[in-house]
Amino acid sequence: MVQTKLAERLIKGSNIWNLAVIDNINFKASTIATGNIFDIGRKTSCAILRIVFQFILSTVFDNITNITNNELTNQPIFGESTTTNNLLIQYETIFNTIIEKNKNEFKIKDIYLEITKKILSGFNISVNIVILEPGSPSNCDENVYILCEMYCKDLFICENDFLYIACDQAIFRKLISYKEKHPDIQLILEQ
Repeated sequence: MVQTKLAERLIKGSNIWNLAVIDNINFKASTIATGNIFDIGRKTSCAILRIVFQFILSTVFDNITNITNNELTNQPIFGESTTTNNLLIQYETIFNTIIEKNKNEFKIKDIYLEITKKILSGFNISVNIVILEPGSPSNCDENVYILCEMYCKDLFICENDFLYIACDQAIFRKLISYKEKHPDIQLILEQ
């Protein structure tokens, strides 16, 4: 059998956003005695899943992350955004054009077709998903730290590059002290 290096499937580039995921997977082996389908699990084992979601962005990732505080301060937290306002203007223009051309002789389908011609819909970012070699069980902090180091090695993370890690609450707690020593680690708590 040919051994492949899973990390070779990772995409490299300045327009790639890597989201690393660390998760515990627990396996339970159970037996069903005759007449009793509610036997409890007798054997359990744990594995650590290491997976990377790579989003291929239309611009260099540094351009997105270098937004200044001033730019963020001027954006409203709630309410309409410039994107929403532009969409509303496009919808109004499409609607008015159809009314002018067809007077009152049009159907909802006509509006829908015009909107789909002029406005892109959907989520248009490509995603590369790579499951990497698992690490040791996360029963101690040191094993979780080693997982982070494995990600840095696999993704060629340099000292000033950010590593975004999504994890469950138990692993998140273990990584808080790691983040204090490695400020370029960005933790995302799974729900």
